[in-house]
Amino acid sequence: MTIENFNKFYDEYQRFSAYVAYCITKDKLLAEDISQEIFITLYKMRENLDYSDHKKLKALVFRATTNRCNDYFRKPSTKQEMCTFDEEGVEETPDERGDPEARLLRMEEETYQRLVLRKLRMRNPQNYDILIKTKMHRIPASEVAEEYGITTNNVNNRNLRSKAWIIEELEKLRRQSHL
Repeated sequence: MTIENFNKFYDEYQRFSAYVAYCITKDKLLAEDISQEIFITLYKMRENLDYSDHKKLKALVFRATTNRCNDYFRKPSTKQEMCTFDEEGVEETPDERGDPEARLLRMEEETYQRLVLRKLRMRNPQNYDILIKTKMHRIPASEVAEEYGITTNNVNNRNLRSKAWIIEELEKLRRQSHL
């Protein structure tokens, strides 16, 4: 394949790749980066590609993009991102309107939750990651189990142990703050 043919291929499928990556990552800049990485890889193997079948090319770009996105989420640096609650933009609940003490109590509770989640992440990063994926991102336990090479029951047991540990740690923090 000539460079001219590859440029034509790039023009036709780059936006598609970026769109697929964006649908998975929900981050426009990351999607663009992933798309560029895909086409750098495809450029290096351009001599081995069959450009006559557009369906196969589109499937190749789609599969390569989804795989690269999945690889990105498997990186240890991505797994260590901290999931927290944002204090800004948090609206008052109906019970808190006109009651600053209720709002302060809720903010204190959220602070405890952040501390405990951070502690779980430091203590057991894999259990933290499994809990966040299954409970916050709502990824099915079977998919998380496949990613880690463990059983679905193991994922569920880890979540139960993590939740029990979180509840215990929250209780410790509450007792300490009331002393």
